[in-house]
Amino acid sequence: MKNRERVLAALNHQQPDKTPVSIGSHSADSASLYLIDEYEIWLGRPLSPRIVTDKIQGLGYTPDWLREKLGMEFGTIGMKLPDSFDPQVQPDGAWFDEFGMKLQPVEYYFENHSLPLKGEITESDIDNARWPDINESGRTKGMRETAEALIANDKIVVCNMMDGGIFERCLWIRGWDDFLSDLYLDTKLAHYFIDRVLESYLARWEMQIDAVGDLVDVWTMSEDLGTQLNLIISLEQYREYIKPAHRIIFDLLHSKTNGKILLHS
Repeated sequence: MKNRERVLAALNHQQPDKTPVSIGSHSADSASLYLIDEYEIWLGRPLSPRIVTDKIQGLGYTPDWLREKLGMEFGTIGMKLPDSFDPQVQPDGAWFDEFGMKLQPVEYYFENHSLPLKGEITESDIDNARWPDINESGRTKGMRETAEALIANDKIVVCNMMDGGIFERCLWIRGWDDFLSDLYLDTKLAHYFIDRVLESYLARWEMQIDAVGDLVDVWTMSEDLGTQLNLIISLEQYREYIKPAHRIIFDLLHSKTNGKILLHS
């Protein structure tokens, strides 16, 4: 079997000639820059150029020699930050993302050190918060050309939108204490906030679909819903608050593309 044929067979529950392998086709299966360096040092290989694929998590591009050794069948595309984006980098290396989150460097990655909508807020505060301007240019630059090149080289096209899911983004902007309390104490505000986050995400999904929807084999999305022991919220709360947002995104992807959906949790 060829690469694309093999993976598409596996995704469609058919028997491939061997198990497809992915290390670094999306953020959830990528290695840290530190780990890549240490592995190559252990092997006695010269260090590969450091190519950052996820700045916040400190993840790096899987070196080409390792991709070839594993016979990796996957390639990656993803939406970029707009040309006009200013991260407002601080002297200590901290920077601000499009939602106004301050990302502080720790040992190997970045942690959120700000809560833009912490405390007592209203729907007006949510509307007036910092939201990405989807009309800024540059977000889909090069995506189509990269996808076409991957297909020409018999690779599966993975569109990586591991930007934190609806639930995660609400926790990051509002804060764990406040947002989880809202689910019990201010359900109207919680629904309004989730809908606003969903609106921002849908705009970016639509933009990617318009750019490369006919070429993508796998769409990836992140949504950490659990701890080591259980769900962060109850199943009933997931069904009330988060599942409807997931359904809207998944229905959009299924109605406009033939790609599979990978939901990382």
